[in-house]
Amino acid sequence: MFVAAGCTSATPPPIVPPTNQLDGTHWRLKIIFRRIADDIYFDDSLVTHYTLNFGANYTVSGVGDCNQFSGTYRFGLQDTIQLTDLHTTLIGCPDPNTEELYFTGLSQAIEYRVDTDEMLVYCPGDHVWQLYFYRF
Repeated sequence: MFVAAGCTSATPPPIVPPTNQLDGTHWRLKIIFRRIADDIYFDDSLVTHYTLNFGANYTVSGVGDCNQFSGTYRFGLQDTIQLTDLHTTLIGCPDPNTEELYFTGLSQAIEYRVDTDEMLVYCPGDHVWQLYFYRF
């Protein structure tokens, strides 16, 4: 005797993308660390007004000493991030300024960590960069 059983296919649960914890957040730069050889470079003299804003649709914007920037960002696995298509205004800044250091660090960002109201952006490149932000 042959018994046929009904086949049912379970509907797989919907894939829910991870929550974008950066969407709509606004950050102010607190510290830039840059490792050159074994020395730590620190400059907080002109970074009090530097910002990094994460907008809707994975857009990013902010300001440095004299210029504004905008672009997009995307996430990778775990806590990886990449800021892409960064464009800046081209106003000349008086010396000394830290803007070039800041923009270079952002363009090389590969990883981030958020802890409540603080964020660390890790940026390896020619040197090792760490940008520390606080939420405002």
